[in-house]
Amino acid sequence: METYKIQTNVSGTRNITITEKHLQTIEKYSLLKNLIDSNGIIDESVLDKLKLNVRSIL
Repeated sequence: METYKIQTNVSGTRNITITEKHLQTIEKYSLLKNLIDSNGIIDESVLDKLKLNVRSIL
C-alpha cells in the first residue's frame, strides 16, 4: 500500500503520513468538500470544520 508524507508546518518539523485507504475514506465521505477557502490555506478554522464533519459521521 502506498503512503504519502504531508508537511504540516512551514518549518517542516511536523508531518503526517496517510495511505490510499485514508484518501478513499476522505473521498467516500466528502470530508474536504467546501472546507477550504478560496486562498487554499488550511488553518485552524478549517480543521475545526473538519472535526465537526467527522464527529457527525461517527
